[in-house]
Amino acid sequence: MTVLEGEGRVSILYGTYALPMPPYRSVYLSRPDLEGRYPAVVLAHGAPGLTSSVKAACRRLARFGYVAVAPDLYRGAAPDPDAMPTARARADLEDAVEALGEYWTEWAADRLAVLGLGAGGPQAARLAASHGAANILIGGAEAVDVETLAAGGGPLLVLISADDAETVRDLHDSLGRGQWIRYGDVASGFHDEGSADYQEASAEDAYRRVIEFLDGHLATVVAV
Repeated sequence: MTVLEGEGRVSILYGTYALPMPPYRSVYLSRPDLEGRYPAVVLAHGAPGLTSSVKAACRRLARFGYVAVAPDLYRGAAPDPDAMPTARARADLEDAVEALGEYWTEWAADRLAVLGLGAGGPQAARLAASHGAANILIGGAEAVDVETLAAGGGPLLVLISADDAETVRDLHDSLGRGQWIRYGDVASGFHDEGSADYQEASAEDAYRRVIEFLDGHLATVVAV
């Protein structure tokens, strides 16, 4: 398959897979359609659930040479922004990491990053801290939990929508680490193609920065 300019670096495989441990929950998985082992990214979605936008993010990451896994943290139930199953979601994300490290090693390398989208940010930060993984957060203030981030020490990229630059500086200074990019003229759903807040230019810039960050910290090597 030919990869068109701007679409990424490689052709990919993608779809719904079952985690290879009980209970057999479904995850959305995308990976390069090439031989070899590639760094992995686990995605933690927010209140809207495992949407078409989250799946598109997985495919985008795969086209640049990463294995991307997104568990459905609601396990098929209708998303409820007021009732994210926190403990269960944490277990599902941990099991996704285990699947990558124990069962899917034929194509998943032992280099990991965690991407939190919107309200999934605190879950992503917790997972990254527990595995010493690189961490990326995209969204508004709901994506950033400084106390949770303080428990980790790995590479950090925060792509945040906020009108007040001082607020972002305060968040950065209170944590004392990471690369923070502020999108001051957009709402928190700027990255989500299915949201009324979606802003294509900011979203494209954010994902370009995500790929640059992953390339720098996970050092993927893809034969083009």
